[in-house]
Amino acid sequence: MIYKKEDIDNLIENLDIVEVIGEYVELKKAGQNYKGRCPFHKEKTPSFVVNPEKNIFKCFGCGEAGNALSFYEKINNLEFIEAVEELAKKNNLPLTPIKGDFIKAIQTNKKKYQLLEDAAEYFMNNIFEERNERAFIYLKNRGMSEEFIRNYKLGYALDDWNALSDFMLKKGYTEKELIEVALIKVGEKGNYDTFRDRIMFPIYSKSGNIIAFGGRILDNNKNIAKYLNSPETTLFQKSNNLYGILKRGSIIRKRGFSLLMEGYMDVLSAHKYGFDNAVASLGTSFTDGQAKLLQKYTKNIVLCYDMDSAGRKATERTASILKKYEFNVKVLELSGVKDPDEYLQKYGKEKFIESLKKSKEIFDYLYSTYSLGINMNEVIEKKNLINNFKDFFANLSEFEFGLYAEKLALNIGLEKKIIELELKPKAKFVNYKQNKIEIIPKMKKDKLEYETIKLILKNKKYYDKFKKLKVKLKIKDELYQKLLSIIENSKKENEIFEKINQENLFDKREKKELIDLIYSTDEIENEEEFFEELNYSWNKKEQEENERELKIKLLDENLSFEEKKELLYKRYELIKKIKN
Repeated sequence: MIYKKEDIDNLIENLDIVEVIGEYVELKKAGQNYKGRCPFHKEKTPSFVVNPEKNIFKCFGCGEAGNALSFYEKINNLEFIEAVEELAKKNNLPLTPIKGDFIKAIQTNKKKYQLLEDAAEYFMNNIFEERNERAFIYLKNRGMSEEFIRNYKLGYALDDWNALSDFMLKKGYTEKELIEVALIKVGEKGNYDTFRDRIMFPIYSKSGNIIAFGGRILDNNKNIAKYLNSPETTLFQKSNNLYGILKRGSIIRKRGFSLLMEGYMDVLSAHKYGFDNAVASLGTSFTDGQAKLLQKYTKNIVLCYDMDSAGRKATERTASILKKYEFNVKVLELSGVKDPDEYLQKYGKEKFIESLKKSKEIFDYLYSTYSLGINMNEVIEKKNLINNFKDFFANLSEFEFGLYAEKLALNIGLEKKIIELELKPKAKFVNYKQNKIEIIPKMKKDKLEYETIKLILKNKKYYDKFKKLKVKLKIKDELYQKLLSIIENSKKENEIFEKINQENLFDKREKKELIDLIYSTDEIENEEEFFEELNYSWNKKEQEENERELKIKLLDENLSFEEKKELLYKRYELIKKIKN
């Protein structure tokens, strides 16, 4: 959705920055300003300053700075537009959308969210009906009170093929809408409910909307899958979501770490005992997408998986993925129980805290696992022990690789060089670098092209000014070329934005990129100065390209002495211009 710039400016102007930030940071008056501990990095002495007069904040510890809107966007891990919409709604301030298909898409999603919310309400109400006492007793036996069930919107899907669909159709939803969010399935003999006779767990998106459900059977029928998740939809991609993230991850951020568990009941039990920073992957192996989601909230993870053979293998796999993204990883080992849920029910909160404090750093955990029963006097066994670490070392940064290689060498009485030779073939860091590229820059763009398009979007007259210059705009980016073509043929200013909204011109990724670009035009304060700087940069770029061409020409062995002399002189003059 693209909103009028005046409305966004009005929103920023009318936000009380102390009030917005005060919801997340304990602020104390310090002269004309307010001070507190920065929520974006750990600090003992407050260095986070809010200036209500200028309507800005600045952390003198980590350098984070901005206004109330950018703070809200970052602290809640929101897209810019999501932050705008939420703050406008909270403060009852108007937003006027520029016409386009975005409105239709947003309205469609809002209806889907409401549909899923209504379904969750239906499932929850079922559990309190007398005829469904069996489901309520199941949760009660797992330590869940009525208040807890309502807070987490736990529910029950009836043992009926069409109970949910009948209810939702009466509420005015269509079969097509129910199929789109995977609440009903299409069968040869007719449509039927996806979930039947199961305890229901709503799954939330990072922005706090219900996007799917998980269901668990009440008994241990080996012929039926114990857990069932919603199939993937336009709202729900299993590999990119986690169960149990509350308040958009602000709790995890506040605690400074997250407990990563295996199942819904582990997470709910942890939350019930106050460990509300617990999350779980959705009944599948932990994925890169889930690691990327977690790193938005914390870099510190305690793995709390089951301690059986399958759980230990899952711990190793998950640890390798987490180390790829440079998480600090510890492992919680619980003896005498099958999972954290059972441990908490059996021993309670204090014992769990004691166990948490004894969590092993991931390397120490792996070493104690791999070295179990190994005879260190046997060369082959020692080599096998080193080889067990290959997956772990393959995902380390070069710095951590060195640290852990040294530690492993000390533990088994070998030189560090031998460990490195065994675990660090040249190709190992290729994958690491590729993954880094995926994490850090969202999109590789030529900065000069990006800044030029930004100025043209802010004021179309600069497109005409660029065209009149001697230097040519050599825009290579396909998206920018497409945009310039629209600008060339647009007569009215708003026409550009309306065409950006047209579904057939740009795909979803391109639209998002252009929206971000449109809003970034506010960064340009003095248009004329900005234009002069860009003009200078394009001139310099052209000179550098010409110089490179001359350099290539000089390699031609067929050139005469006079020709070489002339080219050398031209190149010399160009280099002088570039340096000046």
